[in-house]
Amino acid sequence: MRRLMLFLMKAFQFAVYKLFRIRICAATYIVRLQYPECRKAHFHLLPLIEILDRGALVIGEGTIINSSSRYYHLNMFSGCKFVANQPGSKIVIGQNCRIHGVCINARSKVEIGNNVLIAANTNIFDSSGHSISVSDPMERIYTRGPSSAIRIEDGVWIGANSMIMPGVTIGSGSVVAAGSVVTKSIPNNVLVAGVPARVINEINVHG
Repeated sequence: MRRLMLFLMKAFQFAVYKLFRIRICAATYIVRLQYPECRKAHFHLLPLIEILDRGALVIGEGTIINSSSRYYHLNMFSGCKFVANQPGSKIVIGQNCRIHGVCINARSKVEIGNNVLIAANTNIFDSSGHSISVSDPMERIYTRGPSSAIRIEDGVWIGANSMIMPGVTIGSGSVVAAGSVVTKSIPNNVLVAGVPARVINEINVHG
């Protein structure tokens, strides 16, 4: 009986794994059909994509967009979400990136370089959504704040639960510690942390 139970458990685990792989393959082909400029990327389950009004989503070769907590070391609150729903807005992601459970909202442009790591539950948005300075605060709900493009350069690593605010550039090779809120541009090869994020130290690129 014990051997039978072990056999059934292993058979069930194998079936679950195979089903997960089928869902990954299906998600990849569905996104590639809808968005030809993403045809060389790989998708672990379907992300939420809203590309309207001549917006664009471009994802480079070898990049993995992961929307599943399965086989991922952190808990993911939701799958990936990509929104570019304003005229001419664009999300561009380079080659060989690893992106997990991220939300990217572009009203102008969010550009991500090559070999970038973005951990789960990170939010990247180039507009605050509403205006801060208004003549009547009761009217703020009807406003739309200005947008300012975001650029994340090659080799950046963004830790889980971080927020990247409008107008920010993160220099190549830099690391954003988990839970940081990046409100200002960051130079190359530094570690930043905190709310708001500040430079903690430089990264020795020679090891």
